[in-house]
Amino acid sequence: METQRAEFSISELAREFDVTPRAIRFYEDQGLLAPRRDGQRRIYTLRDRTRLKLTLRGKRLGLTLAEIRELIDMYEPGRDERPQLERFREVLEAALIVAEAEAEEGAWSTFFLMTRSSFYNLASKEGERAVARLRELGHRIGHHAVYPHVDLDSRFDAVVAWHNPEPAFMQIEIPGAVNVMRPPFFDPPRYRSDSNQSWRNGCPHDALERGEFEWLHLLIHAEIWAFEGETMRETMESFLDADRAARLERLSHDRIDLS
Repeated sequence: METQRAEFSISELAREFDVTPRAIRFYEDQGLLAPRRDGQRRIYTLRDRTRLKLTLRGKRLGLTLAEIRELIDMYEPGRDERPQLERFREVLEAALIVAEAEAEEGAWSTFFLMTRSSFYNLASKEGERAVARLRELGHRIGHHAVYPHVDLDSRFDAVVAWHNPEPAFMQIEIPGAVNVMRPPFFDPPRYRSDSNQSWRNGCPHDALERGEFEWLHLLIHAEIWAFEGETMRETMESFLDADRAARLERLSHDRIDLS
């Protein structure tokens, strides 16, 4: 549970976020934090703590300090941190949250991204940043294609997975690319998917812990792990809430009167 304390010392924040006091003072010098002074002692508020959390998350995701400041400053001082965290999630895509966690564990994955999505635009600044960050973290990028369209270009490795595949085309051969739902990559006993927040062919956790798989084709959907929700509907509602808030912010920045 998040602490409800209103004030923090620099040493307390340094311990909580595993950074040095010198780093916190640097972010203060850059205008990201604004503690008040009690003699030589710095006193940080909940607002400072939230801004530090978002700053460190932005750094992990490859943002510059200027980009971090732009995102954080969209919000009024003292507001609850939850809308801000959701904004970070929506802007940088749920995939980046999972990608960062995997990279910290020394793992890499193939992230399948769409060119015909209703929810994100790979050609946008945010999309280009997401692709660049995934590559920087050592991940591969495959094409999540919408049948019958295959839009492979320089952004992708030559790997394709169909969106909402039907048996009629799920395993068709794709010239110049690997279809991950064809043998030898697809083998039902070694395939697990979390589609609709329910493990297909059974949860793999215990079997993985016991070392039962020589190899495993594991398909997960980042939004399920990055957004809150006990069911798929709850998770999608969390995602849509974040998406709606982000779109309102974009309208505001386009000078749309939302009063």
